[in-house]
Amino acid sequence: MRRAAENLLRLPGVRLPLLACVGMLTLLSACGQENKFVAPPPPKVTVQLPLQQTVTPYLEATGNTASPNNIKLVARVEGYVQEIKYKDGEAVKKGTVLFVIQPEPYKVALEQAQAAEEGAKATLVNNEAEYTRQRELQSKDVSTQANLDRARANRDTARASVLQAQANTQQAEINLSYTTVSAPFDGVVTARKVSLGELVGGSHTSELATIV
Repeated sequence: MRRAAENLLRLPGVRLPLLACVGMLTLLSACGQENKFVAPPPPKVTVQLPLQQTVTPYLEATGNTASPNNIKLVARVEGYVQEIKYKDGEAVKKGTVLFVIQPEPYKVALEQAQAAEEGAKATLVNNEAEYTRQRELQSKDVSTQANLDRARANRDTARASVLQAQANTQQAEINLSYTTVSAPFDGVVTARKVSLGELVGGSHTSELATIV
C-alpha cells in the first residue's frame, strides 16, 4: 500500500498538496504497527498506623435535678427572734445555729422545774421514812392500820410527784433547746422570712426559712 502511494505521487499530472501527502504517509506508516495497551501507573497508597488510646463512653441526656431534702425551719416555741446567725443563701453544715429565739424565759422555766423536782424528791424521802416508821409501829400494835395506810398513800403520791417533776424538767429542757434553731443537715439556707425582734411561734406556726 505504501508503494502504491509512492507510485501515485510519481505519476505525472497528480498534484497533491504537501500537507495532504504528509498526512497520508503518516497514516500509511501507522497501518503497519500494532496497537499496544499501556497500563496506568499503580495508585499511591498511604498507610497509617492505628491510634491506640483510652476512650470513655458517655451519654448525653436532658433532665432536671431535685433536692433529696427540702425542709421548712419553723419556730417550735413562742418568743422574740434574738439572733439570726447566717447570711441568705449561705451553705451551712449540719448543726450550725441559724436562729436564736429569746431563751431567757425557758431557762427560768427549766430552773423552776428542776427546783420542783428536788422538792418532790425531798417529800418522797420524808414520806418513805414516815411509812417505814408507821409500819414498825403497827407491827408492835402501837399505831393503827389507818395510820399505816395513810403513810403508804403519801409515799406513793410522793413517788408520782417525783415522776411528774422529772417529766416537767425534761419538757423544760426540750423547750429550751427549741430556742436554738439549727441546720438538720448540710445544705443551703434560703432567705429569712422573719426579722430580728419579731415574735414567732405560739398558737400559729412561724416559718423562719427553708434549707435545701
